[in-house]
Amino acid sequence: MPPRGGSYSHLCLEVDDMDVTVREMQDAGIAIDSGPQTGKDGNRQAWVKDPEGNRIEFMQMMPDSLQMRAIERIKATKIGA
Repeated sequence: MPPRGGSYSHLCLEVDDMDVTVREMQDAGIAIDSGPQTGKDGNRQAWVKDPEGNRIEFMQMMPDSLQMRAIERIKATKIGA
């Protein structure tokens, strides 16, 4: 039986400082497709494409984002365990 079809939408890389990351990419001649902007989850993001056209997201996790709040709840649960 052939493998089931599947793919990924994009690769996401976490960065410490979105403005610095975008500036460094632009200085290196990398075109920014969109961003930097704040996503619905509260994180800052920017998007580029690799030479094959694959989408790459750069994300700076912000202190009050959905993900950071979830991480803090997990940490608090582990500490209280």
